[in-house]
Amino acid sequence: MQIEWTNEAKEQLDTIYSMYEDINLTAAVNIRQSIILSVRKLVEFPHMAAIEPLLKRRKIKYRSLVVERLFKVIYSIDKNTIYISAVWDCRQNPKKLKNKVKGKP
Repeated sequence: MQIEWTNEAKEQLDTIYSMYEDINLTAAVNIRQSIILSVRKLVEFPHMAAIEPLLKRRKIKYRSLVVERLFKVIYSIDKNTIYISAVWDCRQNPKKLKNKVKGKP
């Protein structure tokens, strides 16, 4: 399995990092690293996360991997590729997630 990040997901990860960087650089680095390491685990266990309930009516089956209790990595699986579609801060309005998640890169 290989992992591909959408541009939107990369930007969201960068935004989360920037938000924490201004407050605490160590926390920013730790959060970013935790998200990236969690995503890497998907290579071995791609179905480890639950189907994302807010996106279950979509044609593509999205899963959400909870990281650090505050973030969700939204992804889908297609043959030998895991597509990271979003890195979601769970403190946002959940209805916004439907608009943020797009398909494959």
